[in-house]
Parts: sequence; C-alpha cells; structure tokens
Amino acid sequence: MNVTPLTTGGKWLQGGLFAVANLISLLPLLVFATLYRDQSPTAYLPYIFFYTGTKTGLLLVNGFGDVQNAYRLARNCLWLCVASLILLNASSQPVIQDTAAFVLGCGASAFLPAYQAVYYRERRVWHWNFATIEMLGFLLYSIVTLGLILLGGQIRTGFWVLLAFVTGGLVFLLCLPKFAKSLQTPTFVAKTSSKTDLELFFWLTAIVFCLRFTRFFANSLGVGLMVVFTFGFFLFILRIALHHQIRIDFPWWLIQSSFINGVYETFAMLYILFAIHDQGLMIGAYIAYGLGLILAQVVRQAIQNKFRHIANLQLQLLGFMLGSWLMLVPVVSPAGFFLIGFIGSANSILLNHQVYRFNLSTPANRLAVKYRNAYLGSILLQAMLVFGGLIAALLTHTDLTSLFDQANAHSSVVISYSLVRLVSLGIVVILTVITFILGRRLPRINERKLF
Repeated sequence: MNVTPLTTGGKWLQGGLFAVANLISLLPLLVFATLYRDQSPTAYLPYIFFYTGTKTGLLLVNGFGDVQNAYRLARNCLWLCVASLILLNASSQPVIQDTAAFVLGCGASAFLPAYQAVYYRERRVWHWNFATIEMLGFLLYSIVTLGLILLGGQIRTGFWVLLAFVTGGLVFLLCLPKFAKSLQTPTFVAKTSSKTDLELFFWLTAIVFCLRFTRFFANSLGVGLMVVFTFGFFLFILRIALHHQIRIDFPWWLIQSSFINGVYETFAMLYILFAIHDQGLMIGAYIAYGLGLILAQVVRQAIQNKFRHIANLQLQLLGFMLGSWLMLVPVVSPAGFFLIGFIGSANSILLNHQVYRFNLSTPANRLAVKYRNAYLGSILLQAMLVFGGLIAALLTHTDLTSLFDQANAHSSVVISYSLVRLVSLGIVVILTVITFILGRRLPRINERKLF
C-alpha cells in the first residue's frame, strides 16, 4: 500500500483531533452549567438531555448494526454535533434546545470509539506513536477552547465556541489520509441491526434521564419515574433472557474490566459535584483528574514496567482502589483524583489495544462494544449513588431534597455533607470488595503493542 508519510503538520492536526475526541463530552457540560445561574428549573433540562445522550447514544449505534466503517461513523457524528450546536445557537425554544442537546450528547457518545478505531488504524499503518508535537497540539487546542469559553462568560458565547471547536474537529477529520477513510465501505455490516439493542437504548435512556432528573430536583416525580423505568428494564432483561436473546461474544474479563473503569471514573466526577463546595478546590480536582488523563498517555508504560511482578490489569485495579480511598481524605484528595484519571486512561488504553486485536466482528465494532460497557458501568454507579442516597436518607431521617440542593447550589448544610460522606464511604467499600475479587479472578493481562 502506497501511504503518504505523516508530516509535522499532520501531527499538529492529529493533536487537535485527539482533543475533540476526548473533550467533546466534557466541554458542553461546562457551557450548560452556566444555565443554572438565576434560571428556572426547566433551564436544567438541556444539561440533563445532553448528559443522557452521552451515556446512551452508543447503544443506539449498536442497534443499527456492527460498525464497519469507523471513519464514516465519526464523520456523521461530528456533522450531527455541528447541526445540534447551530440549533442551540439559533433557537431559544425549549423543545428545540432539549432535542438538540440530546442529539449533541448522542453524537459525542459515539464519536470517541469511532475516532479511536480510525486512530489505531493510522498508528498501525504509520507505525506511529502519539508524541510531543501531537501532545502540544492537543494542549493548545484544548486550552484555547477552554479559555474562550471561560472568558466569554455567556451561554451563547459558549455555544459559538463549541461550534468552532467541533467544526475544527470535522475539518481535521476530513483532512485525514485516504487509507484511514475506506470511503467505499458502508458504515454498518449488512443485516446486523438489533431490535433488542434499540429497546435497550430506550430503557437505559429513560433510566439515565430519571437518575439525572432526580439528582437535580429530588422530587417524587423523578423518583417515581425512575422506579417505573427500572422495573420495566428488569422485565425487559428477564424477557430476552427467557427467549435466549442475550448473546455475549466478548470475553467476560473484558466486559468486567471496562465496566469497572466506567464505575470509578464516574464516581470521581460525581464525588466532585456532591462533596466539594469550594470553587477553587473543585477546579483543582478537575485539573488533577485531567493531568492524570494526559500523563497516562506518556508515562504509563514506564511506571507499569517498574512493577513487572504485577500484571498491568491487576496493577490498575489496585490503583483504582487506592485512588477512591484517597479521594475521601480531604488533605490528599487531589492525589486521588489524579490517580483515578491516570489509571482510568491507562486501563482504557490497555483494553483498547486488547480489543483492537481480537478476531471477533470488526475492529471498530469491538471498540464500540468496549466503550458501551464503560458507559453501562457509569449508569450503574449513578444508580448506586441515587439509591444509596435514598436509603441513607431514610436511615438518618434526612430530607433527601437538602442533600441534592447541597450539590446543586453548593450550600454548606452540615447534615447533608455528612450524608454525602456516608453514601460515598459505602460505595467505596462496595467498590473495593468488588475490585479485590475481580483482581483475584481476572486473568493476568499486560498492555499489548499495536504494532
């Protein structure tokens, strides 16, 4: 195959595209967060719809079939995101805002795994590793975008910056070499669509929306809807199990590992929202987490090589457990957030490399399934947190509304803070036990090279 070598300009482009893939699910949350200030409760809904889409959009893609052309899927996802941001900028109608926010979340959800498949193909063809120039491109594009969002100070300005950010990513994607595009290949493998996956998308979308709705409003409507949809979801699982419609082609160790990754990363994000009230400390926690994500791209192998007597997967599980406990101790909580970010990124890379070289389905579809499992872990953690809050509130005779008001308004209600710590401690204990058992039972897996 006659392949044009990767140039210095191409490396800068790759860094910018890497930034879009990793931040497209995070930066909109920052913009939507400005809706909270002196707004009616309905102003929260675009945030909730966007977040719901980021966790379940990939399930919708799975329902359409096995992904075959990752480039086409990535390109279509960015076009959806661009269209959604144009609607968010152009219209203030609540229905349009909510729908556009959900579509934006769905596009962001599917773009990362689709991009990863394209990225890994490029790496194997070029025998290329993400290095200094690419990292500088990633940091520069990320910092400029974040700075413009923060300096803008207005909701509309943030949406325009996001539109420029995503449009830039689309331009970068269109500039990729021909071998990465496979333009003649259809997006999905023929005759692989699944009504079961589409129904799973419906139930989990409803559940995630209710979880987020309850987290913000803590009223009987949210709790009631959550119970109804959760019951419907379990009936759905029971029905497909009885009809032998559950098909699991991937090894259980991979499913469990990606699941636990999603659980820990979501726990870190929710703990920042619930337990940290000082804005400076909150920013510091996000920075520590982000630094962990970035540094894992560069130094994870050097650190893992210092523990050669422990398999990489088991070492990462130990890191998850240690990071979750450090988060609960205020003096060292930044170290905990850094460690969760670092280990989460390292674990995701390990699993991606393993999945990409399996012989099941297509490389793009294997990565989509891996990320789907991580999203399911995230959904489970949110359910644990909300139901844990309900149980703890009943045991301590605490008004649940005050607990969620503390997280939303960052008020300093002592009893609510104690309840947050109690629920968090209970979740960490449960996660520690589960992770310890997994560490003993899962196979010893080390990170594989792509080439």
